[in-house]
Amino acid sequence: MRRGKGKFTRELKNYFKDYTFNKHHFYYTVLILIILLLSVFLFNNYNKCTVYEVNTDTNSFNVNNGVLVLTKDDSILKISDITYDGDIKTAMYIEMGLYVVINDEYYLINSFSSTSNEGFNLNDYLEKIKFDITENNDNIDIFTSDIKANIVDNLYLKVKMTSVDGEVIDNEYKLDVNPLYRNIKLFY
Repeated sequence: MRRGKGKFTRELKNYFKDYTFNKHHFYYTVLILIILLLSVFLFNNYNKCTVYEVNTDTNSFNVNNGVLVLTKDDSILKISDITYDGDIKTAMYIEMGLYVVINDEYYLINSFSSTSNEGFNLNDYLEKIKFDITENNDNIDIFTSDIKANIVDNLYLKVKMTSVDGEVIDNEYKLDVNPLYRNIKLFY
């Protein structure tokens, strides 16, 4: 003996017997789906990639043609043109580091140093220096969310240098980070 199966089927048939298909219900459903899909697309892609130019112009150390790319997944910082316009031509020791300042604390992103007993030509050394930093170098998360949030306004180059004559330079230079491109177009 079947229980209740006939009653449910009759109620279902009666419900759909009175229902008439309207075209506008279909169009509204399709429109809602399109709006939902576009919203998801815009939320995931709009303004998620920004390219910045990194440079500074001081009377000693200059950074030219640096690039910072911040994305949702991977970020890149490349600085390859560092020049020195000061009086020191030969150095015994130099240490250079890129730092981000967060709440008055310095967070090291990358650094270089070199020491020589005879001294080395400073301009030749600077031609070889290249900061090439990508997300997750050596399985270390360099671009944390705090660094990404503060790098545009608080990126510094620290330089410690000792000349052959014993002159010591210990300065920090704020790097100018200016936007070049943002993906803020709705349609490509």
